[in-house]
Amino acid sequence: MGVNGRTVASIRTVALITLLTIAGTACENPEEKARYVKEPFTASRQQDVPALNDAYREAQTRLASVRSDELRQELDRDLEEEFQRRLAEIHEAEEQRQIAAAEQAAREREAEIARQAQVEAERQRQLAAQQEVINSVAALEQRAQVRQCIINLVGNMLKSEWIEGTMVLELQNTCTLPVEFDLKCFTCNDAAHKTMFVTVPARGEKTIGFLEGWHGNFRGGERCEAHFGGKILWNRPVPGTCR
Repeated sequence: MGVNGRTVASIRTVALITLLTIAGTACENPEEKARYVKEPFTASRQQDVPALNDAYREAQTRLASVRSDELRQELDRDLEEEFQRRLAEIHEAEEQRQIAAAEQAAREREAEIARQAQVEAERQRQLAAQQEVINSVAALEQRAQVRQCIINLVGNMLKSEWIEGTMVLELQNTCTLPVEFDLKCFTCNDAAHKTMFVTVPARGEKTIGFLEGWHGNFRGGERCEAHFGGKILWNRPVPGTCR
């Protein structure tokens, strides 16, 4: 079977392309081509997945220019390994950032809780101090009122129904506050004395005699002092003279 001119030309064209391809492949420098293809990864350090994807796509585009099938397959494996390694690094870095952010948030919450606790403690301290002042003022005012009530006690000497010729001391409190004080009583010429703790109810009465500790009730010439806050508020003598 004969071969026409057109067929011969086609065969020559294919042969020429094959020769050029072989020649181009043979002239291709693997190291330079590898650097060129991997440059999108090596030129900069991708910090996030979108940037890494862009670099990978650019490297794949460059990979298409590699004429050697063997080199192209090798570089494709290298690109995939590098992509996966960088992707793992990005995920690990993001995880570490999230952990650090969570720890920082926890520290800030703890600091805020501590700060609020300090604020509340200071508020309670101030309230306690204010209440202490109020209580102190109230206590002083009440103490002053009690003092005045003791001064205003009405004292009467009544004849004793139990021991003839003796008397008992009756104290009447006209205030709305109960009073408590020390009653120090003396025998004639202050020969002896005794101190008794006395409580007189609000708007009430209290009788002092032998039942309350004064031996033999009161007789003429004896006397009693009201002591409150380290001071004598009054001194009341028993009517009569010493015998």
